[in-house]
Amino acid sequence: LYNASEDFNVVITCGQKPNVEKFQAHSVILRARSAYFREALSNKVAKKGGMIILNQPGISPGAFGHILSYIYNGTITLEEDTAKMHYLELLIASHELNLDELLEYTQDYIVENQGEWIRQHLVKIVRVTTNNQYLSKLGAYCQMLVNTNPSEILKAGDSLSLEEEYMILLIKRDDLQIEEIEIWNFVLKWGIFQHKSLSSDVSKWTDEDFCA
Repeated sequence: LYNASEDFNVVITCGQKPNVEKFQAHSVILRARSAYFREALSNKVAKKGGMIILNQPGISPGAFGHILSYIYNGTITLEEDTAKMHYLELLIASHELNLDELLEYTQDYIVENQGEWIRQHLVKIVRVTTNNQYLSKLGAYCQMLVNTNPSEILKAGDSLSLEEEYMILLIKRDDLQIEEIEIWNFVLKWGIFQHKSLSSDVSKWTDEDFCA
């Protein structure tokens, strides 16, 4: 039924402009496989041309495509690049839609199989998991990485997005296991990234620039 467009009676709109996509579904499948949709479809819902209209602006189309496939097929493929692009969105959406089994499975898969992806997105993951207790398993793994080797967060692919307070606390640690020149180079790159008006040529910086 997932790949069949016949007899669908639900249209689910996901995302926000300009990234918006409509998904077709069957209410009988949604009710049977998801407590969230069972409740949503039990309430008064908007209809258009005989179709039930549901809106999920907080869920990206990329993440929802994988979730809808899971609802229909009971399985999900997470090793593909298209899935990797939406891991965090998929986790958050799974929680929002009360798909606890999918949430746990996805967390386990990422922790056990996607160490490189975690390191590339470590700052964002730490930020998201800190504010969402339902991601405690992934959060605990990231915290273990940072506690075991604090330099991991400086080497992360998104390290330049570190908040200033956290960055200062981090570089003051005496267990970074990184040469001082590397730390200094990181601070310079971080400063240029955070303050777009700064020149990439440090020799052109003024005293005010160093205090920015």
